[in-house]
Amino acid sequence: LTSRDIYGRLVETLYDQAQENNNGVLITDKLTHQDLAEMIGSSREMISRIFADLKNGGYIEVDKKQVIILKQLPERL
Repeated sequence: LTSRDIYGRLVETLYDQAQENNNGVLITDKLTHQDLAEMIGSSREMISRIFADLKNGGYIEVDKKQVIILKQLPERL
């Protein structure tokens, strides 16, 4: 866990959890911020902050606790 920063671990986890739908869009199963925080060893608050930045940048969308990856996530925020 310590070899990557929180953002890097979150991005890796999102890609690991995502599956491509019929339209070629990557969508995760239903995950809460707390679920993701526990998976990567972070706090829910940090996940919420990162998600806000990714949503504002147009990288992700969240619908009914499913994360929809709209475009390639940046290496760094």
